[in-house]
Amino acid sequence: LRRIYNNNNVKNIPLSLLYKIAIQLGSDIPACLKSYDLKLEGYGEIITRTKISDKYYFLLINPNIMLSTTKIFEHFSYSKKNINKSNIYFENINIKNSLLSSAIALAPQISKILTNFQYNKNIVAHGMSGSGSTCFAIFKDFIVLSLHVENFKKYINSSYFIWFDPKKEYSLIR
Repeated sequence: LRRIYNNNNVKNIPLSLLYKIAIQLGSDIPACLKSYDLKLEGYGEIITRTKISDKYYFLLINPNIMLSTTKIFEHFSYSKKNINKSNIYFENINIKNSLLSSAIALAPQISKILTNFQYNKNIVAHGMSGSGSTCFAIFKDFIVLSLHVENFKKYINSSYFIWFDPKKEYSLIR
C-alpha cells in the first residue's frame, strides 16, 4: 500500500481509500500505515495515538515461524479463562496481550523469548505484538541492548529475525 501511495500522485489516491484496503488485508494493517506510536485494541480496529519518549531503544525478535492469526483466535475463543493478566507497564500503558496464552500454546518459542526478557533487569518493558509471533523489549541504554542481543544470539536458533534501534517516527512517504 505504501508503494501504491508513493508511486502515484498522492492527490489521485485518497488516504481514506488506502485505509479501507488495509483493513481488508488484516486488522492491524491500518496501524502499519500510520507508522507512529499506537495502542491497538479489539481486533486492531481500535487505534489510539500514544506518544512515547525518544529516550528508549526497541528490540524486536521473531522466531521465524508461521503462526496463523485465524488459529490464534480460534484457540483464544476456547481458552478465554487463560487471558494474560499482565502487570508490566510502560509509560502508563499496560502491556497486556489477551492472545499471548493462545500464541504460546501454538508456538512455544514465544515463551522462551519472553522468559529471556523477563530476567533482564535492564529491560523497561516487554511483551508480544498482536497475535504473535514477534516479541518486543524496551531498553533505556543502547549498549546494554546490543549486549543483550549478542548474548541472546548464543542461545537461540540462528533463523530468528532480530531488529533493534532507537524509536523513530516514520511518514507514509518513505
